[in-house]
Amino acid sequence: MNTLLFKQTSFLLSLAAVTVVSSGLKAQAQNTDFTATDVNAEQTLDTTARMSSSARIPESSASPIPETSSKTTDAVVAQAGGTTPPLRATRSGPSYVGVGGNIGFRGDTRLSEGSTNVFGKVGLTNTLSARPSALVGSNPAFLLPVTLDFAPRQTLGLRAAPYVGGGVAISTARDSTIGPLLTGGVDVPVSRRVTATAGMNVGFIDRTDVGLLLGVGYNY
Repeated sequence: MNTLLFKQTSFLLSLAAVTVVSSGLKAQAQNTDFTATDVNAEQTLDTTARMSSSARIPESSASPIPETSSKTTDAVVAQAGGTTPPLRATRSGPSYVGVGGNIGFRGDTRLSEGSTNVFGKVGLTNTLSARPSALVGSNPAFLLPVTLDFAPRQTLGLRAAPYVGGGVAISTARDSTIGPLLTGGVDVPVSRRVTATAGMNVGFIDRTDVGLLLGVGYNY
């Protein structure tokens, strides 16, 4: 009787031990599966984050291409060339057309006599201009000089821009002679639209003819 009871008790204890051991192994296997799943999930998330970050790098690192202003380019070209379109201002001031008087001092042509003078200034470059003039009267004369213009300077309380140059003088008297011409003077800005001018002209035709130009020009 005791032997039978002992065997039954031993069998039950063995069965309980097997059950406990099996449960522990199963729980360990589940923990291992959960750990492996978590590791794989973390690796997947990390790989996805890296791929997303790599995809965004070109957008963030791409720097915009600055647009070149046509105005800036034009300004640089104009500054490098140092030239002025014809009929425009030179460094001495704007181009103009005007009327004045000529005071003659010596000689035998219209340049040496008192007369009305129609004149103008035409900008050729930033420093050069043509200054044609016509002395109106009997036997009119024409002066065709090209001058070197200087920047305005403050002189005796006036802002004056000197010029000097040379060209040809044409007389329409009986002999209709042509001779060299020397000229020099100053332009004085009066307003935005008006320039006063005074200049000495010396022509070498038959003899030396000298005349003083005084006039007012309209700027354009």
